[in-house]
Amino acid sequence: MFGRKRQAPTPGTAGADRAEAPFSIYVLLSERLSYASHDVEAALAEDFPDLDWESGVLPDLPFDTATSPFSMLSCGAKLSVASITGGGPLPFAWDDLLPRNQLDPAVPEVQAIMASEAHLVINVTATGADIVDRVAAARHATAIAATFAALPIATGVVTGWSNRVIPAARLARTAQTIRDGGIPLLDWILPIWFTDPDAPEGHVSGATIGLAAFTGHEVEVRQSPLPLVESLTPLLMASTQILERGHVYADGDTLGHDGPDAVAWRIRHMKAGKLGNDTDRWVLLHPDSPFPDRKLLGRPGGRRTPPGLIKRQSSGETGWLRRRLVAFARAGAAPLQ
Repeated sequence: MFGRKRQAPTPGTAGADRAEAPFSIYVLLSERLSYASHDVEAALAEDFPDLDWESGVLPDLPFDTATSPFSMLSCGAKLSVASITGGGPLPFAWDDLLPRNQLDPAVPEVQAIMASEAHLVINVTATGADIVDRVAAARHATAIAATFAALPIATGVVTGWSNRVIPAARLARTAQTIRDGGIPLLDWILPIWFTDPDAPEGHVSGATIGLAAFTGHEVEVRQSPLPLVESLTPLLMASTQILERGHVYADGDTLGHDGPDAVAWRIRHMKAGKLGNDTDRWVLLHPDSPFPDRKLLGRPGGRRTPPGLIKRQSSGETGWLRRRLVAFARAGAAPLQ
């Protein structure tokens, strides 16, 4: 399954748009915030020295969430300039986000998030469509957010591409993952569970929110006969293979561990609009799943995938993306091969 040169199926309009959109993170604050841009640049260069920052190339603009809610930060030659804005209404409702994130509104740190009186919006855009460009943009946006989240007045952050709500205290762990060159998978995507009206009783279905921001596709488990926690494993396994190993799936592939008790999950490609999905999805099917994939999706066509938005060579090695990201930071404007 690994090592073959593939092109991912072209996602539909919604997925393609998400795979080109800026990575936006909302930093929630308990009160008004003022700062100078060059102070933030200095903090980023000190806390995240392995990321590409260009200090001093932009004006040292004063920022205030109430009076001057705009500033910029340079993220190097291969990413757009990061914009930071403040003020305005939040584009989400806590009644929707908290249940999705399994957060209890009675918990004090969650109450603090909901009571925030100001916020920042951080936007970083990749200049290329390769997954390395997309991950690099997300890493820079996360690093900037973590720097602000370390302030005493920060209450939490919300990732705009996945609606993941993260209390401010937890961003220290996320920041360390970025420093170590890792992928903070569960801070970037949000696994959710949904009711499939056609599923037999006791079968669960779930999907990722946010993976499409990197590839144009989400991943889902459909009508799994396993308990919820066990059904979550292939969902995260597939997400990890895509983000950390740069793997490209084909319709009809299988996913699973080696060993006598291994379960080979079948992988089917579901186009946007099918069964109400707003983006293309890779559907993971347990061997005992009753989901009628051939009836609804046709015969697997994994060996004839059309040209994709994201083009890359899969290595199957965990450190593949980390090495590419290091090369990305060192290459500046030079294209990666």
